[in-house]
Order: sequence, then C-alpha cells, then structure tokens
Amino acid sequence: FDGLSLTISEGDRVGVIGPNGAGKTTMLRILSGAEDPDEGEIHRRRLLRVAMVSQDDTFDPESTVIEVATRGAALDAEAVEDETDRQVRVAIALDQLGFQRPEQAVGELSGGWRKRLAIAAALAADPEILLCCHLTSGAAGYPDVVATLNGSVVATEAQTLTQVRRLFD
Repeated sequence: FDGLSLTISEGDRVGVIGPNGAGKTTMLRILSGAEDPDEGEIHRRRLLRVAMVSQDDTFDPESTVIEVATRGAALDAEAVEDETDRQVRVAIALDQLGFQRPEQAVGELSGGWRKRLAIAAALAADPEILLCCHLTSGAAGYPDVVATLNGSVVATEAQTLTQVRRLFD
C-alpha cells in the first residue's frame, strides 16, 4: 500500500479486500503493532486495546482451551484488572464461540475449532479493535460473533466483496 491514510473510528466495520500477496495481512500486523511500517507513521490512542486473530495459530497442543483463552484475555500487560473480571470475559467468549469443554486439549481441536479458539482468546481481551486475517474462510457462525461486538471496531480482510458483506451484514 502506497500513500495509505486510514482512520478507524469507534464502531467502524472495515473490510480490506485484495488478492493473495497484496499486503493485507502485513497491513493488519502493522495496525496491531506487531510489525513496523517500512515508511510513514502509525498514530494510536494511548492504551488502545487491539487484538489480532492471525491466519494461523501457534497454540501449544498440550494447552487447554481455557488456558489459551485466559492468556488471550491478559494481552494488555499494563492493565490492572480484577482476576474475576478476566475469568468472566473468558467464560463469555468461550460460550459465544460454542465451547462446551474448556478443559479440552487444543491438540484435539479441528482447524475450525482452533480458529474459533483464536477468536475467543482475542474477544476475551475485550479489544476496542479486533483485527482478523482470513476470518471468512470457513466462517460458519463467525458473522454472528462479529455482530455482537458492541462498540468494538472490526477490521478484517477477505478476497471477495461477497465474503465481507456476509461478515458485516
């Protein structure tokens, strides 16, 4: 992306569409703070809570569903919060995504359930901006979850306008 200027305001739903290799995932990684831009500047509000659901997860197969979601809930190392609040957010996120066995090992989950777990872990962090790579790939049920993100901003990328509409409608 050359000369890109982007403002994401509270409640926005942003769909980034383009072919493979166009830089969509790199842009999301830059927006998340995981990567620096080659040039230009990124301005974020201080203490902005951003969570990212990557295309591929790196979960330890020995970890349990609840352990992964709890680690996701603690994304902001600077936040001072009550442990009970964190546990409630984890329980709500896992319930929203349909998890019935929080003690299940991640290694037992299919690819679709691992994607659901990545989304639950991100939601448990109570992000103001949720960035998702390839959320529409096999996204049965994900649009319903995205719709429940009250004031949160969702930035996602997909390859077709039809996929984005399905996610945001």
